[in-house]
Amino acid sequence: MRLLPWLKRKSTGQQEKIWVEHQDWWGMEEDVSLLSQAFLHFPWIFGAVSLIASNCARVPFTIEQREKEEWKEVPEDHPAQLFFRNIHSLFSFAELIEHTVGHLCLAGNAYWRLDSADVPTNVSLLPPHSIHPRIRNHLFYGWEFRENGKTEFI
Repeated sequence: MRLLPWLKRKSTGQQEKIWVEHQDWWGMEEDVSLLSQAFLHFPWIFGAVSLIASNCARVPFTIEQREKEEWKEVPEDHPAQLFFRNIHSLFSFAELIEHTVGHLCLAGNAYWRLDSADVPTNVSLLPPHSIHPRIRNHLFYGWEFRENGKTEFI
């Protein structure tokens, strides 16, 4: 009795056939359709990523501040506590972490947008397929956010 019969099929020439069948969607221009095609062909990967991301989001966190040589937890009314407890009007900090870890696992990077450069009050998670490096004369000088036909320099 073979527990994993598909291992033999891959090693008997089927591997090349599978590679050719899935090779066409790796070169797609739009990453959104790339991810949807990947989900259709490899749903177990997304299940594993979901499990990893949801477990990461369950890790409890504390916010501490250094006072002299010791680290002490900040009080509940501290601005940092308020920020992370009310990070966005539509999702919680745990959901932000879960989606961030999901982006890191699937795309290799994740991007947050803060609503203010001074004292942020809101964080948004940007889709990795919408962020592109700006390069001029072979030098990196920033990021470009492209979504719905609009381009914005970040």
